[in-house]
Amino acid sequence: MIDRLRAGRRLAFGVIFAASAFILSGCFDVQYDVTLHNDGSGTISTKIVYDKEMSAYASQKGNTPQTESKILRNGKPVPRTSKMRDGLLIEEQIVDFARLSDLTLPGNGVEVADLGRSILGVDTSRVHVNFGKPQSGSASKRDEESPGAKKMIAQIMDGHYLTVTMHLPCTVEKANTLSMMGTTITPVVEKSWLHGSTVKWQIPMALVFTSSNKDAPQFDVVCWSWMGIPAGKSKP
Repeated sequence: MIDRLRAGRRLAFGVIFAASAFILSGCFDVQYDVTLHNDGSGTISTKIVYDKEMSAYASQKGNTPQTESKILRNGKPVPRTSKMRDGLLIEEQIVDFARLSDLTLPGNGVEVADLGRSILGVDTSRVHVNFGKPQSGSASKRDEESPGAKKMIAQIMDGHYLTVTMHLPCTVEKANTLSMMGTTITPVVEKSWLHGSTVKWQIPMALVFTSSNKDAPQFDVVCWSWMGIPAGKSKP
C-alpha cells in the first residue's frame, strides 16, 4: 500500500502531489513549515502523518516510506526520518540552512525579495513559496482525470489537509488568499511588531489532488521590519 501511494505521488519536499484514484490507497496530512530569521538563515520542515489504516499496514509489513530525498543542502541530500508515534506513521524532514541559496528544492521554491525601505525607515520584504512546478508527466495528468476519478479522490482524502505555515521576523502587511476550484482559502495571520508573525494556510487535501496544474498554490506574504530579511532564493 505504501509503495503504491509513493508511486502515485510526486512529493517534492512533501507538497507537490500527483495521484489518481486507481493508485491512491490511503490518506495522510502534510504540514509544511518555513521559518526565516533576520540574518537570512532558517528552517524548512515537512511532516507527513499517515492515517491509521496505512500506519497499521506499514507496521505489520515493516514497510515505511523511503528515506532518500532529492532535497539538497550545499549539494548533499537531506534525509527523511520515519517512525511510529501513537499508532501513526510519521515521516519528517527538517532542513536548517544559513542561506536560501544553500538549498536545492526540486519542483518547489522559496524566495525572499527586498521591496525597499519606506519613508518611515522600515524595510519591506516579500516572501514567496512556490509549489507550482510538477516534477513529471504524471502531475499533468490531473488535468485529464475524469470527474468520477476526481470525485473518488476527494472522498478518499476528505478530512485531510495540507497546512503551510510561515514563521517570519517581520510584521505582516498582507498575505494572499488562495482560490482553488472555486474554493477560497484565507490565511490566518498572527502578527506582532516585536515578536514577528505567523501566517498559516490550511488546504483540503482533496483540492491539492484534484485541482488543475494552473491552480497549484502560490503563497505570498509582504511584511516589514526594522532589520529587514536578506534577499535570497533556493535553487530549483
